[in-house]
Amino acid sequence: IINPFHKAPVWYTGTIDTTMRAARELFTATGQSGVVVSAGYQSAGRGRTKHRKWDSHPGDNLLMTLALDKKDFSGKLQLLPLLTGLAVADLLESLFSLHVEIKWPNDMIVNGRKICGILCEAASNCLLIGIGLNLWQQHFPPSLAEIPFPPTSVISESPLTVKMDREKVIQKLLTALHTSFRSVDWQDRLQRKLYGRYKVV
Repeated sequence: IINPFHKAPVWYTGTIDTTMRAARELFTATGQSGVVVSAGYQSAGRGRTKHRKWDSHPGDNLLMTLALDKKDFSGKLQLLPLLTGLAVADLLESLFSLHVEIKWPNDMIVNGRKICGILCEAASNCLLIGIGLNLWQQHFPPSLAEIPFPPTSVISESPLTVKMDREKVIQKLLTALHTSFRSVDWQDRLQRKLYGRYKVV
C-alpha cells in the first residue's frame, strides 16, 4: 500500500486489542506521521463513548487507525470527524455505488442503517483517526436489530457483488482521507450528505 501520508508504513495484524492503542504507541516510538494500524479483529474495540463496544466478525471488516502529527492537519480539530466522514462517504459512493449520509458527528448511514463508525482523538502532538467500516459481515447480534440505527455492511447494501481486497479498500480510503483533509469545498459537500437535513421533525 502506498500511503499518501508521508509514505508511512501500513501495518496489519490478525488480532489486536485496539488499533488506536497500537497506532498511538507506534507514533510515540517512531515519530512517524501517517502510520496506519489495521486489524482483522479487535478484542477491545469501542465507540465514541467508553461503554459502547465495536463488535466485528473476525476478518470481515475494515478496522484501522491513522496516526497523524498535529502539524499535518491545519483545520479545527472538531472538523476532523466530519472530514473523515466525507472521505468515507466518497469511498463508499465511488467503489460500491452506495448513497451515504453522515450522522453528526461520527456515524455513516446507508438506508437508515449504520455502516461505519469514526472515532477521533487527540493525544499529545498526535491525532488518531479510528475507522470501523463494515465490509463483508452479513450477520449481526440480534440484540442490535432494535437499536435506532442497526448495523449493516457493504455486501448487504451494495449492488456490486464481488468482494474487493481489503488492501485495495485501505489504499483508496487513505487517498480519500488525504484529499478530504485538504478540501476547500467541504462545507457544501457536507451539507449535501448530512443525515436528516431534509427531514421534518
